[in-house]
Order: sequence, then structure tokens, then C-alpha cells
Amino acid sequence: MGIVFAIKFVDRNTEIADLNGMIFIVTGISLFFVMLFILPEQLVILHCKFTLRALLLMIEVI
Repeated sequence: MGIVFAIKFVDRNTEIADLNGMIFIVTGISLFFVMLFILPEQLVILHCKFTLRALLLMIEVI
């Protein structure tokens, strides 16, 4: 729902005549900001998995 408002805002305040180009630009920018939040979370989860595996190997549970 928010992407619709973002596209309308960009449409009203810019001179881009091509709707497909505008949607492509807004989607690209939105994807970039979504990845800023998703990627660090996934890296923390991956780090915790490797740390736990190393800890379990150290105490020879596996």
C-alpha cells in the first residue's frame, strides 16, 4: 500500500513521463532499503549458527 503512495508522490513531483520507468526506479530504491534491513539480520543468524556449531564441536557433542 505504501508503494502506491510513493509512486503517486514521485509522479506528481517529477517530470518523468514514463510510468514503467518510474515504477522501475521506485522499486529499485525500495529494494535497496529493504535489503539494508534484511541482510544484517541474516548475517547475524548465520554468525550465530557457526558460533553454536563451533561451540558444540569444542565440547564434542556432535
